[in-house]
Amino acid sequence: MTTVHDVINQAKPHRLRETDSSQSSNGGEIRSSLPALEWEPRQPLPEPQGVPKLPPELIPDGFRDWLLDVTERSCLPIEFVAVPAIIATASVIGRQVAIKPMRREEYRVIPNLWGGIVARPGLMKTSSINEALKPLYRLVEEALDEHKAREAHDEARRVRLEAELGQIKKEMAENVK
Repeated sequence: MTTVHDVINQAKPHRLRETDSSQSSNGGEIRSSLPALEWEPRQPLPEPQGVPKLPPELIPDGFRDWLLDVTERSCLPIEFVAVPAIIATASVIGRQVAIKPMRREEYRVIPNLWGGIVARPGLMKTSSINEALKPLYRLVEEALDEHKAREAHDEARRVRLEAELGQIKKEMAENVK
């Protein structure tokens, strides 16, 4: 059986060519056993092709009317609003939904949806994302309001329990005397 040590011992030394060394920034010599690479001349990039439009029929029914209304009012491409709206919905759904690709097996796949908008500056990407996220912002506001109400309730309960505890300690101290 050949070992790594056998391979290393059988290796022949490789002589460096003159083109295989260069100067480092501090004046030392950089040497390499790899041959120098020569690049082919740069070729011009092909002209970019246009991005296909998103047909409204592909937008889920529950979103379609709302998103078409938003795009009509704001003169934005449907893709600029549909992508963030669907991604925001996926973020709210999270791990609550799984796909079971095999009927008789318990194997489940939890989808991870992501997306983004790529466009030149000034094409209203931020406003379209904000418009699409308005329902999510409402959910955040509701959750914050619920949290504040729970916090106030918990604080009132804590104060009440501390008062009861103080009363119990006072009664215990009186009973000990």
